[in-house]
Amino acid sequence: MKIEKTALIAGNWKMNGTIKEAKRLVSGLLEKYNGTRSLDAKILICPPMTLLNYVGNLLEGTNILLGGQNCHYEVSGAHTGEVSANMMRDSGCSHVIVGHSERRSQYGETDKEIFRKVEAVLEHGMKAIMCVGETLKSRQEGNAINYVTRQLDEVLNSRLSLENLVIAYEPIWAIGSGKTPEISEIEEIHEVIKKVLSKSLSQNHEVPVIYGGSVNPTNAEEVLGLEAVNGVLVGGASLNTNDFWEIVNAAS
Repeated sequence: MKIEKTALIAGNWKMNGTIKEAKRLVSGLLEKYNGTRSLDAKILICPPMTLLNYVGNLLEGTNILLGGQNCHYEVSGAHTGEVSANMMRDSGCSHVIVGHSERRSQYGETDKEIFRKVEAVLEHGMKAIMCVGETLKSRQEGNAINYVTRQLDEVLNSRLSLENLVIAYEPIWAIGSGKTPEISEIEEIHEVIKKVLSKSLSQNHEVPVIYGGSVNPTNAEEVLGLEAVNGVLVGGASLNTNDFWEIVNAAS
């Protein structure tokens, strides 16, 4: 079975950043990146849509990847304010985040809609980072595993090739709260996701599963040290160059 050994360190800037701020963040990151002889991680930066071209130009000539935070499942049409997967690809994106809990809770995105976005991203030759995660209530009631695996049903019931799929496990209650699950709980959910997905995959591939939810320099090394964790999706800490670089180094 082909296993993703190089950790993916993805920075989700969310709705943060002007051109001036992006220049400062990326310049600081490139200074550290260029001073490193070897790196055992893949770095992905996901800025707001308005900064994709600008950040992409700054990253040109490096191995740092560019990603989008969301996309529409249609290729084009009367969808005011939306951006298609094709447009993301045209802007230089290699990855697109879909199904983030903030999209689910604030915009009512359903599992079916998220699956259509996954399809669109994969059809346009990019990797889809599909987010799943449980509520605090489901965790407290001991129902976290069922809550998370149900979010995978649309993918599991499809005939879609999943070789460019990445799953991001983000417990909803941990995002931006400073709280994280017990390390054993993170490992358990990751192992369950991998086991469930393995039933729908060929024998020579494993879907990478990364962790997100208040990832910071203090907990990154322990989280990334888990065998079932293939990387991290970083929110607030990605807006601080030093913090983000410490997380990158934790993967080495």
